[in-house]
Amino acid sequence: MQVSFTGFKNASSLKLVDPRNGDTAIGINVQLTDDSYGKELSEFKDVLKKNENTKIYRNPINSSFLNVAALIATDGNERQSILVLNGKPLNPSDETLGLYSFIAKLTRELVSTKPEKFVVNRDFLDSEDLRYGLIVGQDMKAFCGDKYDEVVSRIHDPAQVKIGAKVVNDTVQDVMVDYLA
Repeated sequence: MQVSFTGFKNASSLKLVDPRNGDTAIGINVQLTDDSYGKELSEFKDVLKKNENTKIYRNPINSSFLNVAALIATDGNERQSILVLNGKPLNPSDETLGLYSFIAKLTRELVSTKPEKFVVNRDFLDSEDLRYGLIVGQDMKAFCGDKYDEVVSRIHDPAQVKIGAKVVNDTVQDVMVDYLA
């Protein structure tokens, strides 16, 4: 077993494009940890406790995971973006600002982390947490079919995770600019 020294481990990123209209979902799935380099798990749990309405964003598969997807739709020249946190739309409000801040901080950290610092535990690759947690509640093995092992290998590549984290961070910024305007 490898040990994380970043406050996270088992990070992955997946991009899905709807061939009918080009709408895109780019998500990251990260297991948060507490260690001497970061207390991301405790920080996230603290943010969830701040008020009753944010408790719904706890991950239903494994509470140590954060799964966030940027859903991007383009209608003509207009781009619309929303975030989905642990399977639930994350609408911007005063109550959810702490969650947006946490996601922004975590995604910046993912983008700036050196590739060799990314840790993926072998037991995670065969886990239900991966199979049902990447797309919250959906069976990735059934979704990917024969390509499951290939997809699992690709989505944990640090370069792929950094791209997904950058898109999610950009979406956080876009949503916040619209909310605060």
